[in-house]
Amino acid sequence: TEDGRTYTTALATTIHGPVGISVADTTVQEGANAQLDFVVSLSRSATSAVTVDYLTRNGTAIAGQDFTDTSGTVTFAAGDTTRTVTVPVLDDVHDEGSETMKLKLANASGGRITDRKAIGTITNSDPLQRAWLSRFGRSVGTHVTDAVGDRLRDTQGQSYMTIAGQNIPLGKDSQASSKDTQASSKDTLASSKDTLVQSFTNLDAGVVGDPYAGGTQKMNLREILQGSSFRLNMGADGGSGSHLTAWGRFAGTAFSGRDGDLSLDGDVFTGTVGIDGTWGRVLAGLAVAHSRGDGTYSGVGERGQGALENTLTSLHPYLQYAITDRLNVWGMVGYGWGALDLTLETGKTMETDTRLLMGAVGGRGVLLSAHETGGFELATRSDVMFTNTESDAVAGVDGKLVASEGEAHRLRVVLEGSRAMAFAEGRSLTPTLEVGLRHDWGDAETGFGLEVGGRVQYADPRLGLTVEGTVRGLVAHEDNDYKEWGASGSLRIAPGQDGQGLSLTLAPTWGAASSGMDGLWSRQTTAGLAPQGARPSPTAQLNAEIGYGLAAPFGPGLLTPYAGTVLSDGAARTYRLGTRWTAVSGLSLTLDGQRQE
Repeated sequence: TEDGRTYTTALATTIHGPVGISVADTTVQEGANAQLDFVVSLSRSATSAVTVDYLTRNGTAIAGQDFTDTSGTVTFAAGDTTRTVTVPVLDDVHDEGSETMKLKLANASGGRITDRKAIGTITNSDPLQRAWLSRFGRSVGTHVTDAVGDRLRDTQGQSYMTIAGQNIPLGKDSQASSKDTQASSKDTLASSKDTLVQSFTNLDAGVVGDPYAGGTQKMNLREILQGSSFRLNMGADGGSGSHLTAWGRFAGTAFSGRDGDLSLDGDVFTGTVGIDGTWGRVLAGLAVAHSRGDGTYSGVGERGQGALENTLTSLHPYLQYAITDRLNVWGMVGYGWGALDLTLETGKTMETDTRLLMGAVGGRGVLLSAHETGGFELATRSDVMFTNTESDAVAGVDGKLVASEGEAHRLRVVLEGSRAMAFAEGRSLTPTLEVGLRHDWGDAETGFGLEVGGRVQYADPRLGLTVEGTVRGLVAHEDNDYKEWGASGSLRIAPGQDGQGLSLTLAPTWGAASSGMDGLWSRQTTAGLAPQGARPSPTAQLNAEIGYGLAAPFGPGLLTPYAGTVLSDGAARTYRLGTRWTAVSGLSLTLDGQRQE
């Protein structure tokens, strides 16, 4: 100014850059009329219209299969800040788990794109099939692995058959001569202890004596405790020492588990038969298994609760190599096919095909042998098993079943100890204890668990009496909701040394326990055996049979007419009538009729 003073003023100016345009991620559960809603936003309101193009791109979700390919232009009027882009989701029949696709922005007008890509996630809300398939496959794999494992621990035995606790010896040695059966009581008493100890030694060493040779009964504890098995030697190549053997086992498992809100209970039963040959230290064979599983479910969204029934037939080639007399390793693979029926709460049933792929490897080593310790044997065995079970997609007027698959794998290490105690006149008491550590992973329960099993057998060859019982269970697991257990018992009154005379069998079972070998084939359905609650309840079954053995009138061999019944809690009653013929050569044939009410 003229007087030298200075005055200052401030000018505030706001300069706006371009409007920012962005799009956010979104998630939706697959189902009828489902859609992905992508929110497109402006960083601020604009004084004029803003436009931007959008289009969809494939990720793990595929356009036309999982969602509808969508494109277009979003327009924001003056003052607007958000718009929604909708992408329809296709309700397909595949259970792929969570899948993703992309929505991209391009060609903005009146603004600038600051976030041009968003991820849309499509989740599957039906865990039922995956949960069932993984547990069913694991149970089948366990049954077959255990059956083959038991067979490989018994590689040089004589022919025999055990049905629901009734042992029918096969082969030329099964008919003891009158001279042998009339051996003096002094010789019998003197040999009883050695016989029982040796029979116990042979239990897992692979040497199974003739059950009635020489008038002294040799009990193979493991085979009897299976409750249902057979073995048939079919000749040997004298020069090489190789021979063929047919065998069979039957097993059952009950389980209960949870998967989020889903509660799943079930029973799985498997019958396995096989044939193999030995060549020196190598044993190779093929097993065929047939499995049946029944279960109940609850807490599955709109489906509420219902029932499942799964059948599966599978083939399993296997191979064992004996590294030493006390250590062997083995391996097995398997492929199976069958059907799964899902009964809805409405009473309607949907059916789909299922398949099983599995593999297992293991080994067994004897730490202390019975002949070294005077009757006590300590051994360890381990195996690792992998299973993958899948089902096909089905869509119909009653709804849909998605194509699904479930995996369940297990690593197990078991320590087993047993001891035979011999008494006067050939009586024996043999307790066995097994403790195992397992680790499960896959789509079913995961984590570490502890298995414990106990077995006791009492045998009196003078009376032809055998009483036996076994319990087993998963006593602890990291997944506290998973339970698995079983128990069985049997009373057997054997006929005379030549198989002739009255025979009686009473075999009660509780939970997941072995039953008769013919139980699998004679039962048309196992409905009613599966627990109905969130936890398995002990279901009981009684298998009773009475028969009379007599010399076959049409040639050498034993003819045994019999009658029997199977009674189960909540299930149909089965009545059986039939005749068995066992030839001296080792061939056994059965004609059996049944009525189920």
